[in-house]
Amino acid sequence: MANIKTIIKNIVENNLGSPVTFIMGWEAMLNLKADKVKIFPIGALFIPIKYNLVLAKSGYIGRKSTIFILFANKVIVNGKRTIDNTAEEHDVVIQEMQSLSTKFVQQCEKAVDSNGRRYFKNVENANEEELYNDKDIGVTGIILSIDLTPFNSDSFC
Repeated sequence: MANIKTIIKNIVENNLGSPVTFIMGWEAMLNLKADKVKIFPIGALFIPIKYNLVLAKSGYIGRKSTIFILFANKVIVNGKRTIDNTAEEHDVVIQEMQSLSTKFVQQCEKAVDSNGRRYFKNVENANEEELYNDKDIGVTGIILSIDLTPFNSDSFC
């Protein structure tokens, strides 16, 4: 079974309906990686991923993963990107990135392995936060936080 980072990468790169460049790293590293991206928008997975142990009375222990992923794009108006874009111009990008975030959540709910088994038992607690003019390249977008519980996370004690 693929690890959660590989599953997320596959969803971002192949299942959102339009080209999205996937990058992954801790926040300072994402800033450097974003500087080198040629194709926007980006799906930037923040690491480390937080894991919460889920203890069941039966003795099973599962792991719920809380991930943070940024869907972001440059604000371009009339073929130009400037530092002084209006709030309305940023809001156009915010709406586009909210659409990508929604597609990502939907794809997490449907994601299956090569045998047709779902990867995630639970997809829950999805929250979005707007982000304006961030990183050195000045991207605008949505930070999605979401809890994912993979089926393969169970173990017996």
